[in-house]
Amino acid sequence: LAWGTAALFTVHPVQVEAVAWVSSRKTLLSSTFMLASLICWLKPDRTSRDEGWGMGWLLLGLLSKASVVVLPGIVLAYDILVRRQKFSDSVVRQIVPMFFCVMLIFITMQAQVTIVGGVRDHIGMSKLQLLAIDATLLWRYAGMLLWPQGLCVLYDPPVQGITLMIATSMIGWGLVAYALWRVKDRHPLIAFAGICWLFLFVPVLNLFPLTTLMNDRYLYLPCVPFFAVALAGLQRVLSRLPTTSPSNAPHIATIMLTMLIGAATWQTLTYLPVWQDPVALWQYARQKTPTLTVVHIQWALTMQAEGRFDEAREALMHALHQTSPDELDQQRIKQLLSELPPS
Repeated sequence: LAWGTAALFTVHPVQVEAVAWVSSRKTLLSSTFMLASLICWLKPDRTSRDEGWGMGWLLLGLLSKASVVVLPGIVLAYDILVRRQKFSDSVVRQIVPMFFCVMLIFITMQAQVTIVGGVRDHIGMSKLQLLAIDATLLWRYAGMLLWPQGLCVLYDPPVQGITLMIATSMIGWGLVAYALWRVKDRHPLIAFAGICWLFLFVPVLNLFPLTTLMNDRYLYLPCVPFFAVALAGLQRVLSRLPTTSPSNAPHIATIMLTMLIGAATWQTLTYLPVWQDPVALWQYARQKTPTLTVVHIQWALTMQAEGRFDEAREALMHALHQTSPDELDQQRIKQLLSELPPS
């Protein structure tokens, strides 16, 4: 189960953005330190040496990326659900890690100093509205992991007129939460995985303003508990099939896992060329999300860097008149047009 989860984590096409885009290096670095810290902290019996190393890895992770602040919450959930400790005893052990995490939050909460670029339809919404939209996005993320089609550098998820979608999503997550609550005593690792999935998304749920609602790279670590639960479920289903003998179930599971890994690898190899250079990336993005103003602006900047000024001008004019740029984007487009040499 662990090897299968690790293999899918490695080859799944949703990971391409985090690995191929150099600006996502902080995601890889912070994830490495988070996993190292969890190796020390997610043990039935932790020694003082484990505690020390876990703290060291946590600090390195925090210096890499602010999303590591969720790590004490994950450890707390493990102590309560898996180690069966009292909440009061568990939270005491996390006071020092939480202190460093809260300190980092206060330091970085003003880091988003610009909202130029990205997608801004959600900027200015209340936290309640954003959480309602997030409920729909989490289902979409789950779908991307199960069926990774139509991946792109930028997405344009609907934020208006989706009341029914929000209601359906909330009901669905309510049922998931109820199911996790029911199994927490008999299968604590499943409940723990569900909490990990949610905690790892907290930094990208726009509780602090981000200029994008969703990205592939947001799934880099959340896919680990998702794959673990999915494969455990598959294993359990196979073992209970009336046509499957107990001795053959592991072999069938191995064959099916190999097929899944092969399919994911093929999808990754197909998607990888999109990220080979800016021209391929933004040309692909224009095909997938033609209504996004920022995509056409990025294409124009790419054409400008390539010395193809007429195509850059055409892309900016298209963004100005054929999409729906807001005031900030209009100012940016006009500024870029003024900087282009005359045709």
